[in-house]
Amino acid sequence: MQDAVILANCLFDTPDKSKKSVEACFQSYYRQRYEHAKVNYDASLVLSKVMCGLTWKDRLIRTIMLKYVPESFHLKQFAKAAGYR
Repeated sequence: MQDAVILANCLFDTPDKSKKSVEACFQSYYRQRYEHAKVNYDASLVLSKVMCGLTWKDRLIRTIMLKYVPESFHLKQFAKAAGYR
């Protein structure tokens, strides 16, 4: 949702609606968001594999993460992932 607002504000603030100005808005949006989106996408892939994986390795990691890693670690990771938003 926040991403759409960033892009919408950039398009709204553009003085003219020429193709070049719209492309500049999308390039600006890409520069601001791509790296954050890629990091979160990669983290999501790893998390879904660990949480839903069926191999013994996935089960072992899931057990360690859920039973032995402190809650404070999970909260710090969540704050780090959501920090840019």
